[in-house]
Amino acid sequence: MKKFVAVLFVALAFAACTSDDDVETVDNGLHNPYTGSILGEWKAIGVSYQGEEFPLGCELETPTEQDVLFTFFEDNTFTVVHNCGEELPYNSGTYTKTGNVLTLYFANEEEEDIQEKAHMVVIQEDDPETEEEESFILEWRFGIGNSGMLEDFDVQVEKQIPVEEDPIVED
Repeated sequence: MKKFVAVLFVALAFAACTSDDDVETVDNGLHNPYTGSILGEWKAIGVSYQGEEFPLGCELETPTEQDVLFTFFEDNTFTVVHNCGEELPYNSGTYTKTGNVLTLYFANEEEEDIQEKAHMVVIQEDDPETEEEESFILEWRFGIGNSGMLEDFDVQVEKQIPVEEDPIVED
């Protein structure tokens, strides 16, 4: 079970990688394709395999607030952190993004390099008519052009909005 969870988390990490070389025209039959930036932190909030919900989390007595966190950097690298204390076989790599297609490249000293591709689709976005920030959720739909380890996995991720620091109050 731990190996399966580790493979799943590695697959999720691949899904999160993109770059900013966006192509605005997308014609792949998807509703609400996402072609924006993926820079920053994204929290995995749901996983399904062939349409069936898949548990995302640790076998801990008290659930943790964040199980898997993907961070995408401007230099087209990414990291994935799992806070259950389990070591992941793949915890970093590089990524590219073309239109709404995210390609993740994982490398491991002990195994062959892995490439995973996913369509990015908007599930929920901020409401421009309100001043309140809402959650921004994408789904990465894996299995484009290859039968990799993430084929038929859909991963929902939520953009992590930085919490503003409390202002300094002078006496």
